[in-house]
Amino acid sequence: MARHFNIFCHALSLLNCTLLWADDVTGVEVLVKVDIGSLTITLPENSTQNTEVMQEESYHWSPLPTAMIANGFFSVEARSIKFRATLKECNEALTTLQYNVSF
Repeated sequence: MARHFNIFCHALSLLNCTLLWADDVTGVEVLVKVDIGSLTITLPENSTQNTEVMQEESYHWSPLPTAMIANGFFSVEARSIKFRATLKECNEALTTLQYNVSF
């Protein structure tokens, strides 16, 4: 069963973070997005197949084009990032979330 939650981050009011789906077997799917600027997040290597991005000036989700993996992790930068991982991996990934301002 899908569960939808909207999370409002007071420290970064421009960020929309949504828990799209959760289940005990396959984990959690998280969507983070901003309207202005971009986000950078570090994800575990096993998330490469379950990560999609939406770049600036785009309105379509695309699979992760490439991933440079170092020490079992990779970084993604985009306007919107959607990924699926275990709850623990999602929590760890969200601690690495950075907002990049563009002028």
